[in-house]
Amino acid sequence: MIHFQSIEKKKRYPYFDLLLIGDEGVTEVEKYLDKGELLLVLMDQFAIGVMLFIPVDQTTIELKNFGLLPEWQRKGFGGQALMLAIAYYRERYQKMEVGTGNSSLDNLAFYQKCGFRMVAVKSNFFSNYAEPIYENGIRCLDLVVLEKTIENN
Repeated sequence: MIHFQSIEKKKRYPYFDLLLIGDEGVTEVEKYLDKGELLLVLMDQFAIGVMLFIPVDQTTIELKNFGLLPEWQRKGFGGQALMLAIAYYRERYQKMEVGTGNSSLDNLAFYQKCGFRMVAVKSNFFSNYAEPIYENGIRCLDLVVLEKTIENN
């Protein structure tokens, strides 16, 4: 069964490789490593991924990074973890947002299947990364922002 363990800021570095699954930019991950709340995604006692959340404002929490080990992807565990995180933040926030690359077609489909809607595009967001990112034969340049209402009704 999927569950979380919150990781203190000073104990996050051992999970850096998991964060690099969700964001290939080492320098960028270093910038937000100590911000927000890092949730270790566990299956029983085995770490299968991480989710890093940063408050945007009083009503919105951002899923800044979601890294799931490749062998656990495309099996429903990512969706389970995301739904658990939504339930976890539902009492404190009204909306959850997430950004992903324009070339991350699987991510775009995943978040939309989980009920997120596209709300903005930040052009050239990834153009400053040290190494260009290519996925699905597409250069990743723009950040697509998606949002979901999560508050209790």
